Amino acid sequence: QTCALPICNDSEGDASVNLAGEVRRWTSLAAKDGVEAPEPLWKLETPVALRLKSSLILVPAHQEMTVALQARVNSQLELWSPEHPNLYGLVLDVQRGGHVIDAKYQRFGWRQFELKGSKVLLNGKPIILKGDSWHFLGIPQMTRRYAWAWFSALHDAHANAVRLHAEPYPEFYLDVADEMGIMVLDETAIWASDGGPKLDSEAFWKDTKTHVAQLVTRDRNHPSVFGWSVCNEVKPVIANVFHGPPEMMQTLYEHYSIWADIVHQLDPTRQWISADGDGDGGGRLPVNMLHYGGPDSMMQAEKLGKPWGVGEAGGAYYATP
Repeated sequence: QTCALPICNDSEGDASVNLAGEVRRWTSLAAKDGVEAPEPLWKLETPVALRLKSSLILVPAHQEMTVALQARVNSQLELWSPEHPNLYGLVLDVQRGGHVIDAKYQRFGWRQFELKGSKVLLNGKPIILKGDSWHFLGIPQMTRRYAWAWFSALHDAHANAVRLHAEPYPEFYLDVADEMGIMVLDETAIWASDGGPKLDSEAFWKDTKTHVAQLVTRDRNHPSVFGWSVCNEVKPVIANVFHGPPEMMQTLYEHYSIWADIVHQLDPTRQWISADGDGDGGGRLPVNMLHYGGPDSMMQAEKLGKPWGVGEAGGAYYATP
């Protein structure tokens, strides 16, 4: 395990500090069902599951450094999966002169998502993602209780995944997914289906880079997140709604690669990068995601030899006049 931590020295002089960490099992004490089940109640178990050895760091005055601590896990941590969503808490201490002057807590799960050919692997075994997705509806959904009810319904339907559609959801959705074993496709707010984005503005495209970076930085420590969806239905809107000029589509193609590079830089642990409803970004992305795809488009997707899926579908789409 590698833990990278930024350390900032706001003092007038250089600071020599020790950085060390302990990993303990995170155990939920919440009820399994009923009205109290969604409420957070937990503890860190007393036995230390893993230690990150102390490291002496010299941080210059008014500067920030990123420090990496490493430890070999072997079999000391149990794997996270939908069936067994094992979680751990990492507590990092910054010590100076034998006293703890700062501490950082981070919950995580030990697991690995991989892409191999057209398959998605979790902890080395192929897995099929069966999920749900819908628009965020505001106030009614602003509680852990709603997330718990949604994910419980998925469990009852023998599903295991969600796409958090077209915007960063409140982070507690990811917390609950971590705890309940729901796999999450985390999606940006870069979507064009409502005709709102200024796709002819340089400022819009510039802001998308910061937006992607902030989403990945916020959510990358959640074990439930299996991949990143960098946008939603931008390509079909440019082509079929705006009837945009070729240079607008070329700008989008360039940004598929730009967004993917940002994701790789900030989160090299996840291979899944997709653009929902935009196919595979003109070949620039490792996953091909369709919307409302019929048998023909699915057969074409299989021929690409990369993981593919249908991010939005429904009988109502085909039943309308």
